[in-house]
Amino acid sequence: MSYVQATQKIMNKSKRHHYVPKFMTKNFSTDKGLIYVYDKISDKFFESNSINLFLENDRNTFVNLEGINDDIIEQVYSSVDTMFGGVLTEITTTNQISDLNFKKILLLAYISKWRVPQYDEAFQKAKEAFSINDLGFGLKNDKDEKLDFDLEEHFQLDMQQELKRILLAIQPFRFKGNFKTLLENSFLVCSPINSFIGDCPFNEATIISEKIFEDFVFPVTKDLTMVFSTRINRDEIQNFLLNGEKKKIDKFLIDFSNARDVSTLHLAQRNVACCDKDHLEKVVEIYKRFVARGNNTSFNLTVFQILYKFTEYAST
Repeated sequence: MSYVQATQKIMNKSKRHHYVPKFMTKNFSTDKGLIYVYDKISDKFFESNSINLFLENDRNTFVNLEGINDDIIEQVYSSVDTMFGGVLTEITTTNQISDLNFKKILLLAYISKWRVPQYDEAFQKAKEAFSINDLGFGLKNDKDEKLDFDLEEHFQLDMQQELKRILLAIQPFRFKGNFKTLLENSFLVCSPINSFIGDCPFNEATIISEKIFEDFVFPVTKDLTMVFSTRINRDEIQNFLLNGEKKKIDKFLIDFSNARDVSTLHLAQRNVACCDKDHLEKVVEIYKRFVARGNNTSFNLTVFQILYKFTEYAST
């Protein structure tokens, strides 16, 4: 690469790297694109444009093989975001979801998990524990046979290692058995209360070693939440939400929505946001009150506690 080409590339390099993508935050905003934010560190509320949230300068900029700062990882995320953005646009405009788009939302959830700063420490441990080959990135011959060739020694740059975030995200989709389990135990919940979006939107239940993939709750839009759980019967909860008594359904959905937002608030490193200012302020006040009383509850698990006892709502 010539000096001129290198200079031009540096000048064109993006700096504002969103770890929660702009297209997602947009779907939690008002019709005017505004969103109300609570900053946990400063303990302040403010109004913002959704485009100005959940970003970090040069988060995905790394030195390449030529010793030049390169934003290729950000470009990869940008391409992925374009695809996922189209999925959410289709869902929100048609109020329908195809089987393919359902699968894409599951992938979005796992990519969102590994993309945020809250998972940086877990990623550091994971990238040391798993090689590129372990994560399914290997070489095959013309007979489709896997070659015994260690690629890890050729992926020593931080930029190259960063690809493991995406490889980790696709692990649930690599093998048919795991993917089948994921599909058979996932569903969407339509919420009557506008959902929070936080700087750590993927809420995972406490990890148990024998479980390959843990239960999770993931807000997709302000009124749609993805749930994966092997601890409840998906058909039973969907039947309840579709055919149960309205009062019982409403009670469950209100409690589920509030618990989801408390969990999002607790998980957040700094910011949570919502298009409903009153709801945001109400949940924050309740959360602060419990914390002030010395309550040691694992608030990020609150939503799972509601989810796991849905049969009590259905039967009372």
